[in-house]
Amino acid sequence: MPTVTFRTTICNDCNKEFVSTICHPRLSASCLRSRTIPTDLELAQTISFIRDEEHEVQRYEQELARLRETVQKLESEATFLKQCIQERRQWTSAVRRIPSEIWRYIFELACDTASFTSEQSAKCQMASAFDFSRVSSYWRSIVNAFPRLWSSLEVDVYQLTRGSKCLIQLYLRNAGEHPLRIRILAKPGFDSEESSLKTYLGRDGYSTLRMLLKTLSRCSEVTFDIDDAILSAALHRMEGKISFSQLQALTLFRCTFWKVLASTSESISPLWEHLSQATRLRKISLDSELLINAGVLPYHQLTSVEVDMADICNILLLLESCPHLLSLLWTSLTDNAIPLVNVPVMAPCLRELSIFGIPLPELDTFFSSIILPSLTVIELCPLYRSMYHPDVYGNGHWGGEESLANMLERSDAPMKRLSLDCQDWYLTLGGLDTILQACWRLTSLEIFVSCDEQTTPNGFILEFLSRFSAPRDHDNQLPIVPQLTHLRLHEVLQSDTEVSLQALEVIIRMAENRAQAMALKHVDISFSTELICRELDKASDPVKLEQDVHDRAQKLWKDGIQLSISWINRGPIPSPEPWYEDGSESDSDSCSSDMEG
Repeated sequence: MPTVTFRTTICNDCNKEFVSTICHPRLSASCLRSRTIPTDLELAQTISFIRDEEHEVQRYEQELARLRETVQKLESEATFLKQCIQERRQWTSAVRRIPSEIWRYIFELACDTASFTSEQSAKCQMASAFDFSRVSSYWRSIVNAFPRLWSSLEVDVYQLTRGSKCLIQLYLRNAGEHPLRIRILAKPGFDSEESSLKTYLGRDGYSTLRMLLKTLSRCSEVTFDIDDAILSAALHRMEGKISFSQLQALTLFRCTFWKVLASTSESISPLWEHLSQATRLRKISLDSELLINAGVLPYHQLTSVEVDMADICNILLLLESCPHLLSLLWTSLTDNAIPLVNVPVMAPCLRELSIFGIPLPELDTFFSSIILPSLTVIELCPLYRSMYHPDVYGNGHWGGEESLANMLERSDAPMKRLSLDCQDWYLTLGGLDTILQACWRLTSLEIFVSCDEQTTPNGFILEFLSRFSAPRDHDNQLPIVPQLTHLRLHEVLQSDTEVSLQALEVIIRMAENRAQAMALKHVDISFSTELICRELDKASDPVKLEQDVHDRAQKLWKDGIQLSISWINRGPIPSPEPWYEDGSESDSDSCSSDMEG
């Protein structure tokens, strides 16, 4: 039978080998497969071989143990060296040289955009400050020493978990004395006759809600987005524990409860008393007009008000009640009843007026009833109701321009910025001229308009810019709004036509004429065949220019005027950028004789 000899080189440098000292022959396969029985001599010899081989196996295992120990030692040393390398790289990294003030600024930006949020309905929880504090001891020391990072919370108290409650307590503790910004939410549907509030919200949700209500004295901004019945039950027996000593901004959603209970419930009246004594309160945001005439908020000290749904009468009452109001945002008209106003209401301090969701023709009565001597900004955006009712005003689609112009002239306001979104109705050139004559101090003008082929057959932008340009031979005469620096015009065309050479010529000539002696710096002209939202970015196709027009536009760019002419949402594969004359389109290939959007 053949014998097997093992010889293994342990070290190539010294040629050390491990050699098996036993070379007994192996059993043949036939011996194992046959039913032969070994003789007494073969049995004794086999037992002797087994003893020898077991002893040899022990010698192998001893050598392997020695080698494993050596390998483990080498691996341990290699791991130690890798750790040293990592530590030295960390020691010399650029990140380590960032001052703690920069880290604080980075953390502040991150936590401002992503405050602590716990929304049980969406099973979502975000705790940026807590996550930063777990990265390293250095980050933890920075985050823990900066209470502002822990001061913003948005909590859904419905069936709040125990872990979320502990995190909220950590945030409140680490915020220290820094003013808090809190938003309280809860799933609607609570019925006090069917279950208790503790059962509905859960034990931890209920205790967290009461804990947050007790911290209102530390809050600078508070938002209640919670059902009437839930808040009413939570405030029960908490009269002496509610305070708004640091409150600066208050937002109320689903606030029908606030009006009713303020006048009917004895248990809730101290809450309104505390709100009326919130001397730092400057801004409120309401989802309805119910609180305007309730007389429960300190309107005399407010500087900013946002109202979702209100009629003209209540808005006028609000302006009368807020003599120090600086900005007003009004987003929906509930009733167009004519107010009984003998003398126009004056808001002496109002600077910014934003009205969304209400077309200009419906504001005729409102503008006829107010005087705003300090007004600097007007934004009118109807939120495109005609996308669903394209002929809301039928063929008589004019109105509102005269009352707006009369208000501006009557107020003699130092207007600086005017934004008119007229996609829901047709704006007349004469009406626009009247408005601009009344606010000649404008520095920024933005107009979104729909083309009316009957009154402006050549297009609104073309005819408006023809009037808007100052003739070169009459530089001594002031054009409309001579101090204008930013002009943004968008026109919704009736058909997918090309921009005419005449329109491009008028745009370029207007920019050239106003650039000679005036402050115009930015011109953005765009076209579309459907209504667009000015607040959203849209894909744009550039309008290619002929060589002579391109050269004139490039000269404007060199003179410091940024010019953009584009189509919005036109074609299946839009260009990534509109045409901007910034020198990047200087190749001859970019100038085509065909007008292409």
